[in-house]
Amino acid sequence: MKTAGPLPQPASRIAPSPDHVMIQTVTGCNANCIFCPNRKTALHIRQGLRMSWDLYRSLVDQCLDLGVRRYTLYLMNEPMLDRELPQRVACISRRIRKPQSVKTNSHGGLLTMQMAQGLLDSGLGKL
Repeated sequence: MKTAGPLPQPASRIAPSPDHVMIQTVTGCNANCIFCPNRKTALHIRQGLRMSWDLYRSLVDQCLDLGVRRYTLYLMNEPMLDRELPQRVACISRRIRKPQSVKTNSHGGLLTMQMAQGLLDSGLGKL
């Protein structure tokens, strides 16, 4: 009779910290791009609902404590619908050091001079 060898060790019950987080601070999008699943979800969520600052700060604090490296302020939305996007970026960027970074993705349709300057001043690493 052949023996199977040693049993595999159980996996750690504590998950490793994430390297990257995506935070959606506002719901919806003002575009209807064919490749985006935004308007194709089973649950309809009204556009323009914004995350509270208390929840946002709590998420950021927890992620900083975990040593998250990359923060993306975007998930399945247009982040520039959040008129406080530059302040939200700054809330993270002023507390991190390279190689940590903050980025976002946008279709650019809502990029005004005021938003552009705010994002430049906020410490956004990549747009």
